[in-house]
Amino acid sequence: MSRIRVLLLIVAVPVLAAGGFGVYLLSLAGDLPWQVDPTPISSQITPFAGLAAGSDPPLGVSAPGSPAATGGTPAASPSASPGASPAASPAASPVASPAAGGAAIFAIDGKRSEVRYRVREQLAGFSTDSDAVGTTHAIAGSIAFDGNGLPAAGSAFKVDLRTLTSDKVRRDNDIKKYYLETAKFPVATFVFREVQGLTEPLAEGQSVPLKIVGDLTAHGVTKSITLDATATRTGDTLTGKASTTFRFEDFGMDVPDIAGMVSAQNPIHLELDVTAVRGA
Repeated sequence: MSRIRVLLLIVAVPVLAAGGFGVYLLSLAGDLPWQVDPTPISSQITPFAGLAAGSDPPLGVSAPGSPAATGGTPAASPSASPGASPAASPAASPVASPAAGGAAIFAIDGKRSEVRYRVREQLAGFSTDSDAVGTTHAIAGSIAFDGNGLPAAGSAFKVDLRTLTSDKVRRDNDIKKYYLETAKFPVATFVFREVQGLTEPLAEGQSVPLKIVGDLTAHGVTKSITLDATATRTGDTLTGKASTTFRFEDFGMDVPDIAGMVSAQNPIHLELDVTAVRGA
């Protein structure tokens, strides 16, 4: 009888230990049935509203007719140096109205646009990884074209990072509080400096692959990045997709790791689906 008890203990101890470890991991992820989701940091936030002075820089585009940044030719405005603060990045001029001669400004429609991050995530003890994906429609900005129908320098957009949401409220709150620090850095901005691949105006229905070089400011750091993009014009509407990758450290952030139990991996994948409409 004693031998049976010993055997039962030998079998039961590792089973209970593995089960307890699994419950612990599920609790970190907030997946236990009895766990109540915390209140999302983004609850009741109106995009770009209620921000402290200086945390939501004004965006605009150079007046139509200014030198275009196309075909690999840099825009006239200088690029921010790596590691610079948001204030060090050259400010874009106020939004200009479309001028005669083919110049136009396309305003980004946030309701029809989306910004996503995608990061590889792993739970300790599990051999398979999964992607954590956060999204937001809180994007605003303008894309300007000069009198020749080519992109004008200074086109820009901004994203309210406080509104990012994924399938896990706890993940969202931790990312915003400890890594993006959205209470201090609520908005990310991107200012176009160079557009490669477009040497003539977009034809109706034409889809063109592009590389867009610009200054991305996030978490208090400004870096030059390149977006791999495609753009299509349909009447007075521009649609486009863009993506790039970078490391957490590039923007002064630690790689998320909760006591070695739940961790993220470089790089961060940034993806954009943009719809913009020509102004009257």
